[in-house]
Amino acid sequence: MFKNFRKRKSYVCLVCGYSHLSRPLYNKKGTPNIGLICSCCGFQPEYDEMELGMTIDEYREYWLQGGNIWFEDKAKPKDWDLKQQLNNINLEE
Repeated sequence: MFKNFRKRKSYVCLVCGYSHLSRPLYNKKGTPNIGLICSCCGFQPEYDEMELGMTIDEYREYWLQGGNIWFEDKAKPKDWDLKQQLNNINLEE
């Protein structure tokens, strides 16, 4: 009955550690998934790097200094914990 049901794989944002991206920010060849925007920090591969001239580390600092506001507030878990999320990318607040 549930033969075709598969658990969706999720990916982690390299900027903020959000662990529910539908695709990786970059494919195995390093090409950005330009249509992907992180629901948490709002990072968009290639656009934020090329148009805004920000590295992943710079964008992370920008997001944290700006109050780590969610890009899509409705995606924010009720029990969200920034420190725990940053641990997904081996960072501390």
